Order: sequence, then C-alpha cells, then structure tokens
Amino acid sequence: MWCLSFCYKLTLLAAYGASLFSRMGYDAATSLELLAGLNLAAVVGNLTSLLYVDRVARHILISVGVMACTVMMSCQTALQAVYNGSTNKHGLAGAASFLFLFAWTFNLFLEGVSWYYASEIFPTHLRAKGMTIGVIGFALIDILWLELEPTAFATIGWRYFLVFVCISPFSAAIIYFTFPNTLRLPLEEVAKLFGDTDLVAVYQANIHIDHEKHQVVAEAQDVQTTTHHIEEKA
Repeated sequence: MWCLSFCYKLTLLAAYGASLFSRMGYDAATSLELLAGLNLAAVVGNLTSLLYVDRVARHILISVGVMACTVMMSCQTALQAVYNGSTNKHGLAGAASFLFLFAWTFNLFLEGVSWYYASEIFPTHLRAKGMTIGVIGFALIDILWLELEPTAFATIGWRYFLVFVCISPFSAAIIYFTFPNTLRLPLEEVAKLFGDTDLVAVYQANIHIDHEKHQVVAEAQDVQTTTHHIEEKA
C-alpha cells in the first residue's frame, strides 16, 4: 500500500507531465518548460530534506509525507475537475501550481526515505535480498500505473487521481501505527524490532570504553564479557 500511495509521482509527473499540462490548455513549448520546472521543484525538495531527514522518526516522516502529498493531489484534482476544458486561466494555473507543490512535497518527505528505509528494516543477513525485492516491487507497481494511465485518462479523465487520493490515507494510517522506527538504530540491531533478539549478539548500549585499561568492553546478555585492546596513541 505504501508503493501504491507514492508511486504516482513517477508515473504521472515523470512520464506524463507534459501531457497533463497540455490537457490544461498549455501549448507544447510551455508544457515542456513547466515539466522542467517540476524537475527543479523536485531537486529543491530533495536538497531541503537533507536538513531534517535524520532528525524525524522514519514512520512519522513517511506518514506525514503521504498525507501532505494527498492534500496536494486532492486540491489539484478538484481544480482539474472544475477548470479542465475551460478558458479560465487562473483556475488552470492553480491546477498546474499544485502539480509543482506535489513534486516539491513528495521529494521533501518521501523520495529519499522511501529507498533507504527499505534497506534499514531488514536484518544484516537479509538486507541485500530484501532491498532487491523492494526495488522489484516498486518497479512492477510503477509499470502497472504506467500501463493503466493512457486508458484511464481516456475513459475517466481527472477521476483517475481519485484512486490515489482514496488509497493514501489508509496507507498513511498503516505506516504510522505499524511501521517500526529505525532512526539512529544500528543496522545490526534491526532484528530486535521484529522479535529476533537471538540474532543480535550485542547492543550498542552495552558497549563502552574502559579508559583505564584502554579496552572496548562489550557486555552481552548470557554471553561472557568480551574485551578488545586499544593501542594508546601518543
């Protein structure tokens, strides 16, 4: 459901952005210029996200991002429903502006975290396989929407956006209440989130440095304390 809630960014904007603008009454040249502006808005959103992406809990960041994108998509859909096919330049400009806001909001909250969170939730021995499955799943969902879009726009028009508007709130709720938070959690300790405590040999909280003996001391449950000598530097 998470993929369903955010993958329309790639399908609607990257693949069909120019055609969306042309449906709003913009000519071919202006549509391409607006599409370039969308890509710029996405870059700005990604760069801005670097300021806080490692300060906000993962599940909160993702769920808030999904809802923020839903708001932008809802406003854009409403404007398209009212002004598509009309000559109201202000209404059409409003619909186009919400596409820009959607691209910026998506990259502000979801673009980066959607990739590295998928790798963080798997324990060490499954991380490569899990990330591979995640990428394949994203690509398959992306292909699905790409194949459906031409027919959907031809038959139901702007109502196609309502599919994503309806899916996203449910996705946000599931993410917020069920997804684990991996922020600042050592990758070796991820297994504990899913009850696999036996896969964690030692926790970061149980590791400290004995400055008198110049040793790293790792205290693990049911495991004899292990020490490693540290060479004293001049």
